[in-house]
Amino acid sequence: MPCGIQIMDENFRNCRGRVVRVTENPGSPGSWTIGFCVDSAEAGIDRFEAKLQALSVLLKKS
Repeated sequence: MPCGIQIMDENFRNCRGRVVRVTENPGSPGSWTIGFCVDSAEAGIDRFEAKLQALSVLLKKS
C-alpha cells in the first residue's frame, strides 16, 4: 500500500509498505497494535533505516 512516513525531521513520501501483524488490545474503546513493513522509500531504504536507528538511540536515552 502507498504511504508517507515522517521520522524526526524527514518526510519519506511515496513509500510502499504492508501490514504484517495485527493484534487487538484489551480494553475499551477497541484499539489494535500493528506491525508494518516498509518495502521501499522515496529517499532510499538505506536513508530510511538510518533515520529509524537514530530515532531508536534517542528513545533509549529518554
